[in-house]
Amino acid sequence: MSETRTCSWCGMEGITGGCPHCTRWIKHAPKRHEMTPEERMAEVRDHTKLEVPFTAWHLRMQEVIGRPVLVHEFNTDNLENLILEAGDKRDVPADPLNLAALPPDIEVVLIPEMWPYRRVNYTPDDLELGENHE
Repeated sequence: MSETRTCSWCGMEGITGGCPHCTRWIKHAPKRHEMTPEERMAEVRDHTKLEVPFTAWHLRMQEVIGRPVLVHEFNTDNLENLILEAGDKRDVPADPLNLAALPPDIEVVLIPEMWPYRRVNYTPDDLELGENHE
């Protein structure tokens, strides 16, 4: 049997995978326009540790920040910028893909048909919301 732990978001004890409480909450969480800038900033700051399925977390962060966000933008060097952006205290960067944050040995190919980049086509309703998620 897996070792149990406590969720860092809600404090639920005895979970072995993703937090079932937070997984249910994230599906019905308030929309960006229903939150204050301070609430949005706090959510991005407080939810950096993954406690729900990745897809649900990624969609939620995009909702709170207000634009499609690529995974590498969540690196620790850029996190404060995303927090400020969620609170409308920073303009969307000129390089929204944050390509400068990629290691120099990574080759990037931009496909003109995909620019501006499109949001990933998954929604919270597509998620399998079982009791435990790894």
